[in-house]
Amino acid sequence: MDARGNRPGLDAQFRIDKEKIARPVNEEFGEEDNQIIFKKPNQTVVQILKKSNNTKELWMQWELGLIDLFST
Repeated sequence: MDARGNRPGLDAQFRIDKEKIARPVNEEFGEEDNQIIFKKPNQTVVQILKKSNNTKELWMQWELGLIDLFST
């Protein structure tokens, strides 16, 4: 699934036979094509997504500790 979604000029679709994302992954922006499928979403991530009204609020949470969930 491509969380960037569709809008004019972007056509992302869920397909079993091939990947069809909105645009190529841009590693310079920290994007990655993660092949791991989780059975259950991380509840901390779900709560942060629910309470963030925009990307600015979401990134504030990233800096306040969300990054620790994804650091190895």
